Amino acid sequence: MGKEVGIFTAKLISFATILFLLQKLFLPGESERQFYYSLITIYSFHFLFVFFVFVILRYVKSTRPSYVLNFFIALTLVKIVASILFLTPIFTGQSPKQRIEILHFFVPYFFFLVAEISGVNKFLQKSA
Repeated sequence: MGKEVGIFTAKLISFATILFLLQKLFLPGESERQFYYSLITIYSFHFLFVFFVFVILRYVKSTRPSYVLNFFIALTLVKIVASILFLTPIFTGQSPKQRIEILHFFVPYFFFLVAEISGVNKFLQKSA
């Protein structure tokens, strides 16, 4: 289990770094000081959630395989609620660049979601 988590973490770090650099290069964002959250904060949020979902699901798969789907759904709901709470200051108008900041959050959100599903799918297929 530890080796797979290490490999997934290394791939996730590489993926996050490349995505971060591409977003800094191509998406609008004059100065990060004008935003409520920096890109590093946003990427840390996404990275940590994907990492913990993967690790928790790996653990559940090794201890109680029949509960993996239930945990995946529950963790996805937790992630959605956490995202809403994370974005509350932006939704309530505390950011002068609300639309750009929401874009800065949701572009990597969907890419990280694909990475999460891909990683979970791989280990589920290996163990099937």
